[in-house]
Amino acid sequence: MKPGTSSRPHDRLRQLAETAEVLGTLVRNILLKRALHTADPNPRLNFWRIQYGNLMDMAVIDWCKLFGSDDAERQPIHWKNITDDQDSFRSALLSELAMTHEDWETYWQEMKRYRDFNAAHHNPRRAEIAVYPVLDKALSSVFFYFEYIRQEMQELGEDLQPANIRTYATDFEAKCLEVARIALASTKDIPEAVEPMRPG
Repeated sequence: MKPGTSSRPHDRLRQLAETAEVLGTLVRNILLKRALHTADPNPRLNFWRIQYGNLMDMAVIDWCKLFGSDDAERQPIHWKNITDDQDSFRSALLSELAMTHEDWETYWQEMKRYRDFNAAHHNPRRAEIAVYPVLDKALSSVFFYFEYIRQEMQELGEDLQPANIRTYATDFEAKCLEVARIALASTKDIPEAVEPMRPG
């Protein structure tokens, strides 16, 4: 039994449900950010820029709960603390993402660095981050993990919804894009009256 997991079905089910909750939130945050960026990649108002930035930060923080450091006590929903067969999970994940182990390590470092230097902590080394992480691989890894969790919960008699996370994601992103276009268009003529906060 992997440290952090429980042999009691009720505790195991609760751990899986908590993992699914974070996975669902992460899917929605990534897709909302993507929809906003599609509607307007460079919004003029601080109101929108803050939303874009917050969505990026929360997406990376939540992804690291699932795929970052695997401390069993502090990160019980990390994939290594959920599965009893890490080798099989890792191989299937990399195959799904069409990534080598080295590719994954590079991506993992990018996400972890952004979290550690910028999103979760304020580190002077944040200046080293030249570009923000691209979240496409993060989203694919979350789809894979959600499907794994859904199967694990089914074996315990629980039917996790949505039944198809990818169809759900497509529908959710389409609705977000519809709303984002209307919301951004409705604010396009509002002048930005507040200067950014910066040293005098």
